Amino acid sequence: MNIGRSISLYPTIEPAPLNMRVPLNVDVSLYLTMYTSTGVAPVNADVAGQLALTGRSSGRTQSYSLVATDIQNGKALVEIPAGDLDDKYGYNLALTGTYGGDLCVLAAGRVAMLGAVSGIEPGPIDVIDDIPLTFNRNNDVLLNVTLWASDGVPYDLSANATTIAANIFTAPGGALLMPLNAVVVDENVVQLSLPAASVATLPDTCWWALRAGTALGITTLCQGTVTVSGTVVPPFTGFTGVWNYTKQPTLVAPSAGQVIHSDNALDMIRIAAMGGEGTPVDHTVDLDKLAVGDTIQVGVTVWSIQNINKVASYYDVTISPASQAAVSGSQTFTFVRP
Repeated sequence: MNIGRSISLYPTIEPAPLNMRVPLNVDVSLYLTMYTSTGVAPVNADVAGQLALTGRSSGRTQSYSLVATDIQNGKALVEIPAGDLDDKYGYNLALTGTYGGDLCVLAAGRVAMLGAVSGIEPGPIDVIDDIPLTFNRNNDVLLNVTLWASDGVPYDLSANATTIAANIFTAPGGALLMPLNAVVVDENVVQLSLPAASVATLPDTCWWALRAGTALGITTLCQGTVTVSGTVVPPFTGFTGVWNYTKQPTLVAPSAGQVIHSDNALDMIRIAAMGGEGTPVDHTVDLDKLAVGDTIQVGVTVWSIQNINKVASYYDVTISPASQAAVSGSQTFTFVRP
């Protein structure tokens, strides 16, 4: 038999009331949701609780562990095997645990016993879907989450004045890092988004959860690990510089003020960090900001950067298309981020 109860904890004042009516000789699963004294925010910590039941006629006490099942939402479970509760006069109930750093009585009440009931089968335990997400620090996040009820019917987000919220946490039960933008775009579809600037601040690994709220409480619909990869590409506004564009048979290291483009490696140019012609200019700061996808223009030729790697005093840049520019000699190079 499944029993659901919600309690608000304010143990410094008095234990929360917790009462049940239980049939004889039936397995009992008590699903408990714990809220703070406001009755709104869940207790997002494992209280390490213990449920003690003392027979009213026998005086015998039996204890059961309160096992946390969803710490972030204050949910926990007590399992009582069939046959344990045999005092027909019922039981006094006390739930103890750690709250606010102190061991205290969280809830108290009574268990009233009913006559034996046959044919009762425990219902399925609601399992929260575990959905891992992968973000890249240089990209916006935009994804849709389609929600279904346990019977395969679309989860109706318009029912019961349902509100939706999605958040990213340091870990399960951890501190809030930031909210995800959550917008209902269909009956059972939620669109989640986050700008790249926010993604860039996330740690390599964190946790997310999508929740639905109604007047009856808050339910976690899905959750999972968030893996964040990629190195943040620094801002880049583009620049120009002058180099001596040299086409030759083999690929060699460029001298200061030189760009080498060899006949036997048309997909690569080597750019000296120091620009030439007139007063030499050190372009290291700007060249360090180049990234895949940026473009280089020399006259009418435009190359797209496929890869870039700094080697000593020059840069190996893989380009597309793999072709040389038309004109050799002193040329103006224009670097742009599309």
